[in-house]
Amino acid sequence: MSEDAFDFHGFMDAYVADLTKALRSLDRVSVESLYTEMLSVIDSGNMVHFIGNGGSAATPSHSAGDWSKELGLPTLAHTDNMAALTAWANDTSYANIFVGQLQTWLADGDLVVGYSGSGNSPNVINGIVFAKENGARTVGITGITTRARAAHWQNLSTSPSSATRLRWNASRICNSSSTTSSRRPSRPAAACRVIPEVPWMDLPGRHDADIDAPVATVEGWDGSIAYLDRDGVLNVGREDYVKTVDEVVMLAGAGDAIAALRDAGYRIVIVTNQSPVNRDIFSHADLAAMNQAVLEGLLEQNANAHVDLVLYSHYAPWEHSPVRKPGPGMLQVGRQLLSGLELDTCRDSAELKFRADEGRSFMAGDRDADMGAAWHHGVRAFRVDAAEGIAAIIERLLDDEDEGDHPEIRRSRPSP
Repeated sequence: MSEDAFDFHGFMDAYVADLTKALRSLDRVSVESLYTEMLSVIDSGNMVHFIGNGGSAATPSHSAGDWSKELGLPTLAHTDNMAALTAWANDTSYANIFVGQLQTWLADGDLVVGYSGSGNSPNVINGIVFAKENGARTVGITGITTRARAAHWQNLSTSPSSATRLRWNASRICNSSSTTSSRRPSRPAAACRVIPEVPWMDLPGRHDADIDAPVATVEGWDGSIAYLDRDGVLNVGREDYVKTVDEVVMLAGAGDAIAALRDAGYRIVIVTNQSPVNRDIFSHADLAAMNQAVLEGLLEQNANAHVDLVLYSHYAPWEHSPVRKPGPGMLQVGRQLLSGLELDTCRDSAELKFRADEGRSFMAGDRDADMGAAWHHGVRAFRVDAAEGIAAIIERLLDDEDEGDHPEIRRSRPSP
């Protein structure tokens, strides 16, 4: 080998050292913002949109595949539709290729993730600005960024390196670390109790009782059930989840609303998605303590605010369980327990072996997943403003002639 031969090993040592330096320089708080936004859309069921320019146009495809497969999220890489890209570029401007597509697909509460090595790609910045102005969350994963450029991004995860390829690698690390931390798929042995006769059937958890324990009957009950979400309906919700008893803050008037529903002949069933249990964010015991705090908080507001059942889905989105809203499984089990029926869950209540008359029953919640559960169970759906809670719509709930809010979810898009 001549003295002028390329020193590959030396090159690799230098490259790894530079990449390590770049990764160690990542702002952990900025990367955490991506993780936090992922948790928000996992909980809400909103769509995630990916945009990127140049070499960063390949990353959205990879990210969309990972997030949909590993996290069960609806995703869309706006770099993949060449017909749309070239049409917008040809008919308007290359700077509009993502704004044009987002005008069609973006919904309030969606997440837009933009990749740009320089942080100064006009088409990506225009897409981010459009998304922010139209009620979407945004995260930018980029390289060297000046204060002026950073002003365009709502959350910014930077890869501080002057080498473009190092910034590409660092951006993929940001994506991979957030995806892996959001999934955390380990499942405790006590994650669900399975009825031996039907070992394949998913069942929700039940507060303070075995899932198939009998429920007291109520004389003269007409069969009407108020199915209620928990966070954002009875107590204040959080984007990073209510994780401890100290974070349980009751919404004003929630107890009075429950008491009014009971006086109107409704039985009360709380149905709440709690995927953090299966994602090891908190335990079944932690959740039990939080549920008990909510029940006690209702009774403190009104001594007649009794709840018949609290059911929860510990399943994560990627487990695709019918007992995770928008699946109707928790509503099905609530009905079956109160009516003394055999437990049976499926993805649409019309397919149940036995279907009870729901009468005046309704579902009230603050998210698309709640509206979807109502749709699949065949009951009225009422959307709650999470800032005000159930008290703000109690008059509507007590009006048997109110048909509820239109149950179609944004463009009939499924949430995980």
